[in-house]
Amino acid sequence: MIQLLSVLFSLVFLSVTVYVVRRRELHFGYAVLWLVLSVVVLLLAIRVSAWNRVAHLLGVDYAPALIFLAAILFVMVYLFQLTITVTRLSKENVLLAQEIAMLKSTASPDTANPQKQHSDYASESALSREALR
Repeated sequence: MIQLLSVLFSLVFLSVTVYVVRRRELHFGYAVLWLVLSVVVLLLAIRVSAWNRVAHLLGVDYAPALIFLAAILFVMVYLFQLTITVTRLSKENVLLAQEIAMLKSTASPDTANPQKQHSDYASESALSREALR
């Protein structure tokens, strides 16, 4: 029964991952890890004896303990990947904010009065929001 549930879960997870990638809601680069995980779970759910053999080859007496080890390693790798992505995006945000500030300072005709610039920007911003409604 648990083998059937594992196969069913991994098939559903694989299908959902492919569906989300096809709808372009998840970038393929991020989906690779999830696709690999679901295929590995599917293969191991179909062949439980293979999981037991792998555990035996690695010297693990209790095969489910190897599942927890694999899950912890997967989470660590995924968190590391996310940390790299967040760092890159943070740097890009700083550069974009600096570029916007430079563009605003060079494009503004009245650089002597920053308060006037702020009020002009606020009124333009309010008009833009009103147009979007």
